[in-house]
Amino acid sequence: EKISQGCLYYKYLNENSNMHIGTVFKKNRSLVAGGGAKPWRQKGTGRARAGTRSSNIFVHGGLAFGNQRKKYKFHLPRKIKKKGIIILFNIKFKQDLITIIDNIKLKTEKLKEFTDLVKNLVDLKEKVILLVSRIDENLKKAVRNIENITLMSITRPVVRNFINNKKIFITRDAAEYLNTESSGEKPADNSDKKDSKK
Repeated sequence: EKISQGCLYYKYLNENSNMHIGTVFKKNRSLVAGGGAKPWRQKGTGRARAGTRSSNIFVHGGLAFGNQRKKYKFHLPRKIKKKGIIILFNIKFKQDLITIIDNIKLKTEKLKEFTDLVKNLVDLKEKVILLVSRIDENLKKAVRNIENITLMSITRPVVRNFINNKKIFITRDAAEYLNTESSGEKPADNSDKKDSKK
C-alpha cells in the first residue's frame, strides 16, 4: 500500500522554516544616517539636482532594492502535524528500523547506569534515536555526553533528526502513546465537528 507523504513534507518544511532566522538586511535610503541637508543648490551648478546624500546614486547611500528582514515562520495546523508524525513512523516501521524496548528508569544521572542498562540493546557507536514518553532529568543528564544518541519525547518528535539516524528505539510507554494517537485520530475529529455544530 502506497503511503501519502504530503503531511510529512509539510511537517518537515515547517520545522526548517521555523528555524530560519532571516537576518539578511540592507539599509534603504530612509534608514541611512544623515542626508538631511540638500547636497548643493537646485540650480546654477551645472550638476544634476539632488535632494539628499542618502539617495542610492551616492556612495554610502541607501540600497535601492536591498533585502529586508523576512519572517519565514508559518503556522501548520495541528492535525497535519499529527498526521505527518504518524506517516513518518509508518514508514520507519515498514523499513524495519524501529525497535521497541522496555521503559528506561534511572535512579541516578550517571552515564554508567544508562550504558549498563542498554548495552545489550543499543550500539553506542552508531547514530540512534531514543524516544521516550517523558524525558526525566536523570535520563537527560545521563545521555547528554553521548554524541551518537538523540533523546526525544514522543510528544514532540523532530522530523529532520530521523534523516541521518538509522536506528530508532522506542520505549513501551512511547509506543502505546503513538498507537493511541494513530487509532484515536478520526473519533477526536468527529466529536469536535459535532460540538461545533451544536
